[in-house]
Amino acid sequence: LLIDEIDRADDEFESFLLEILSDYQITIPEIGTIRAAEPPVVIITSNRTREVHDALKRRCLYHWIDYPDFDTELRIVRLKQPGIQATLSRQIVAAV
Repeated sequence: LLIDEIDRADDEFESFLLEILSDYQITIPEIGTIRAAEPPVVIITSNRTREVHDALKRRCLYHWIDYPDFDTELRIVRLKQPGIQATLSRQIVAAV
């Protein structure tokens, strides 16, 4: 399960997510409780635009992925666009 940009979610969604992460189940009033047969793998991303609640942080492993440096980004561009001119690839990376 991928939850992208958790910092854009409201408190109600974070509470909902806590149940999934701690009990491997969700409760929907109209349907009832649904339990996972296997513990789910959940990946949560954040842009750090606001603090995520401590209760949610305690249930997660934290891994910071920094923006790549110029040379790494240049290699990525060249891998994704094999025929790109060297000058153009440098200009693109410099602009970003």
